[in-house]
Amino acid sequence: INDILDVSKFDAGRMVLHPAPFDFEQTVREVARLVAPLVARKALRLTVDYDMFLPTQFIGDAGRLRQILTNLVGNAVKFTDRGEVSVRVTGIEQDGLWRLHVTVEDTGIGIEPEMRARVFGEFIQVEDTSNRRYEGTGLGLAITERLVRLMGGDVWVDSEPGVGSCFGFRVGLPPVADELRPPQPGLRNVLLVEPDGDRAEALVAALGEMGLA
Repeated sequence: INDILDVSKFDAGRMVLHPAPFDFEQTVREVARLVAPLVARKALRLTVDYDMFLPTQFIGDAGRLRQILTNLVGNAVKFTDRGEVSVRVTGIEQDGLWRLHVTVEDTGIGIEPEMRARVFGEFIQVEDTSNRRYEGTGLGLAITERLVRLMGGDVWVDSEPGVGSCFGFRVGLPPVADELRPPQPGLRNVLLVEPDGDRAEALVAALGEMGLA
């Protein structure tokens, strides 16, 4: 019902944003926690990589950004039966804004080439209609695309059937002036236990940037 109401607001030209200070990293991690139960039931791996050099405090519509992320991450988990889903946030500062680049990658069913051009349309399902296993209205990606455009950004998809998909979007947000950085931990040495080699290397690098051994 909420999806249909959102489409109606767009069609009537009455969808508006409500920008306010918010924590973008926290928003991303809230979405990850939201889908965590389904991730656990499907025995998937979910990773969030928020660039440690990015600010966390921005001015934007946190509710609508959370909706965008929930649509993309929720779809990735829904259409992935084995493997992993990863969320990455990077960005650069330009003309007083941070150009944020968000990608959601999965190892799911993928999307056929002829469907990619229509995947952001209304009432579109990425799976074959004769073999439908996944429920949904087919409105989530259409709303996501419209919200990102309303924010002055762009959205895209890259996919290979049977291999997985990568959905991404870019938006420009102003940072909160004089953002208060959390104090550095009083630790100097950390014992890291991580069986995945790639993630271990990433964590070692992040800890090293914080001055930890």
